Amino acid sequence: MKYYAIIDIGKTNKKVLIYSSALELVETKFQRFDEVRIIDGLLAEDIDNIIKWVFDALAELYLKYQYSVISVTTHGATSVSIDKDGGLAFPVIAYTNEPGEKFHKKFFKTFGKPEKLQEETATADFSNFINMGKSIYFIKEKFPENWESIKYFL
Repeated sequence: MKYYAIIDIGKTNKKVLIYSSALELVETKFQRFDEVRIIDGLLAEDIDNIIKWVFDALAELYLKYQYSVISVTTHGATSVSIDKDGGLAFPVIAYTNEPGEKFHKKFFKTFGKPEKLQEETATADFSNFINMGKSIYFIKEKFPENWESIKYFL
């Protein structure tokens, strides 16, 4: 029988799941990770420990199932900034951060009223960084030295 590994990175739980070729769930490993505080109390995802845990779980499960495929899925509200060498250009900001009223005013002054943005982008106006554009703009405005090193957002 063939097996497939699924890496599911959600906000609350990080999971590695094994499915059979009949698409039956065979085994699940999951772990929760607390956010970490970085610059100026900003919350970030604990990427180093998440990556270590995922690789350890994959290795352990491979010994049992010799899966032939790995698929990755993630929650859609978090972005990762990548530099030209493929590394992190900035820590992965938790979407639970609240940047404050002053930031929101500047964001909407720059990009348009919340209603217009929602109509044009189908992105609801939330006060924290659930709107990924806000977290990207936040890095650009608050951390210009990091902004210059960003090649991709995932």
